[in-house]
Amino acid sequence: MSGSDGAGTRVELYVRSLSATGPRGGRSGLVKRLGALEAEGRIDEFEVRVWGRRAPASREAARTTPGAAVHERLAAFREWADDNDLSLAPAVDERAVDSLVGDRSRSVELPAALLAEYDDGDLTCVTPHADGGTVRTVPERIERIGDGRRGSYAAVEYPEPGALREPVPGAGE
Repeated sequence: MSGSDGAGTRVELYVRSLSATGPRGGRSGLVKRLGALEAEGRIDEFEVRVWGRRAPASREAARTTPGAAVHERLAAFREWADDNDLSLAPAVDERAVDSLVGDRSRSVELPAALLAEYDDGDLTCVTPHADGGTVRTVPERIERIGDGRRGSYAAVEYPEPGALREPVPGAGE
């Protein structure tokens, strides 16, 4: 996992944890396979990012810079899906959540694993995604990358990862 300069093929793997459980070796199996793809030259670099189970449904509700960054990434992921006539549901799904003090708010359920692919800085694929009634999974996508069957989707220009357009009101750094 090397540093990013925006050039070449870069992959971000978002996971809830680095647990070794689950299909095909779980998240640690995905990380190992991405490392092998990097060593084989199929991708130029990859990064693993740990995120939680839920994210705020709006940037304003994020209240923290990391929460706003997740919200911005989700917005770019949704834009990519819309531009390609695909859906991120049911893997990324907005729903009402009750808090311990009885408040109700909207949040986005995050998948256990999500793969975002970039070519020369542009977002080119987000997995899991649904194409009609068919859901494409992260292990399947990694297999396609390994086999050289990446396919072609419309790319979305994406700002430098981690760059927020403006500070979140009330967010402490």
